Amino acid sequence: MRRPDTTAHPRRGGSRGLSLIELSVAMGMMTVAMAGISSVTVNLLRLQRHQRVLTQAIALADEVTEGLLLLDPSDPDLVEGTHTRAFDRLGRELLTGTGFYQTTWTVTNYEEVAGLRGVALTVHWSEGSRAREIGWSTWRN
Repeated sequence: MRRPDTTAHPRRGGSRGLSLIELSVAMGMMTVAMAGISSVTVNLLRLQRHQRVLTQAIALADEVTEGLLLLDPSDPDLVEGTHTRAFDRLGRELLTGTGFYQTTWTVTNYEEVAGLRGVALTVHWSEGSRAREIGWSTWRN
């Protein structure tokens, strides 16, 4: 008895492979999944960059505040009024021009207590087209 030849039509009976339609559907699903993954990756990278810049700004504000608290009370940086310094992306002070970070602090004499001054510090920077800032206040004699 002769066996039927199944090599001419491998799809009949048992499935051995994918049809063109199945491959097209699978490729479409993979494309949608990859687009979603790439969108999430871009947003995570943007968030990571923002967090890095924000952390640097906080460290810079802390460093400037500590420096102001250590100054002699007669230092020109503690005279009543507004003072500014510029810093590069790594937090290094620039002697001229504007940097990535602009640090501004305002010294106000507190009238009720002789010698007490309020210091309000703000760090400004730009991320793309958006202006950002952080700030805080302290007192010193």
